[in-house]
Amino acid sequence: MTWVATGLWVLLWIIVGLLGLVLALLLLAVLLMFVPIKYELKAARDGSTTALLRVSYLFRLVYVVYDYREDADKLTVRIAGIRLNTGKKPTRLTKAKAAKAKKKSAPSKKAARPKRKKTSSLKNGLTSFKKAWQHPHRKVIVSLSWQAIKKSMRGLKPKKIDIQAAVGLGDPANTGLALGAYEVVAGLVGFRQHVRLDGDFEADEAFIRFNAYIRGNINLGKMAMPYMRLVLKKPVRSIIWQAIN
Repeated sequence: MTWVATGLWVLLWIIVGLLGLVLALLLLAVLLMFVPIKYELKAARDGSTTALLRVSYLFRLVYVVYDYREDADKLTVRIAGIRLNTGKKPTRLTKAKAAKAKKKSAPSKKAARPKRKKTSSLKNGLTSFKKAWQHPHRKVIVSLSWQAIKKSMRGLKPKKIDIQAAVGLGDPANTGLALGAYEVVAGLVGFRQHVRLDGDFEADEAFIRFNAYIRGNINLGKMAMPYMRLVLKKPVRSIIWQAIN
């Protein structure tokens, strides 16, 4: 009986451990899907460009800071308050080093070019696309897909956007064209209230200055749900099945 009881206890602990692992994975999936990732970006340009990006998740359990300068940049990652990186600035190749590295990596002209193998993957892909495009519910599927994309972008939409910029192209006519193009795009997209662009018609040289602040949340659940609903739609399921077969 002792050996039987010991075996049952071991089996029970294995089952409890597996259930705990499954529950932990489910909890992690729920957190990833429905707990938003917060981000904040500050950027400016007035002669030189600077930017500061902060990303945090789960009450700063994961915290990432990226500080950009034109001469150097710095990345800091913290998990549960523990700093993971050494804080060293990422190395940047100078133009001379980059050209030297590119020259070394460039293949020799004398080297024989490898023969391209003919595969049917491209042909199969084009055939599948042609079948999907000829689907009788193509217009309905395109409309449903566009609606899913728009709903998905709500999970990425910033809560606050404040951008003030000034531009001068050295020629009043070109500056006017740039401002006109901005007004058209801003009217279509609808961010005119968040972005202010002024033109300098007396500038002798082309320039752009800006001061930007963007803050918001990335909700992976909100971004994924529209596509999950899209796949469950009957016309979409039929076109996926047709493409696979």
